[in-house]
Amino acid sequence: MAEEGLWDEAVKSYQLAIAIGDPEYSVKAAFNLAGLLLEDRREAARAYRRAIDSGHPEVAPKAAFNLARLLAETGELVGAELFYARAIELGHDEVAARAASELSGLAEAAGARTAPNLRRRR
Repeated sequence: MAEEGLWDEAVKSYQLAIAIGDPEYSVKAAFNLAGLLLEDRREAARAYRRAIDSGHPEVAPKAAFNLARLLAETGELVGAELFYARAIELGHDEVAARAASELSGLAEAAGARTAPNLRRRR
């Protein structure tokens, strides 16, 4: 629906699917809704958290990974680290490997930023 320019209808459809509460489809709808709402980061984060909280074995790890990336893009590195770790913890092999790689990259970037500050003055 969103591809056809029916943005509002797609959002309403996903919201309806979430409200119905089906254990399989409401979680997927929350995940897809987050993708549509990326311009409104707060709403996207809320939808990703709903998908994460579901514990769905396929969707929750992907939502945690996507939320971590969203937070990293906005400079919220502590939150990004937490959600990359959550994506790893949820145990989806492919997502966990990608999250571990991203988490390592964040740690390296943080180390590079703080390393000069840790040097002793002579």
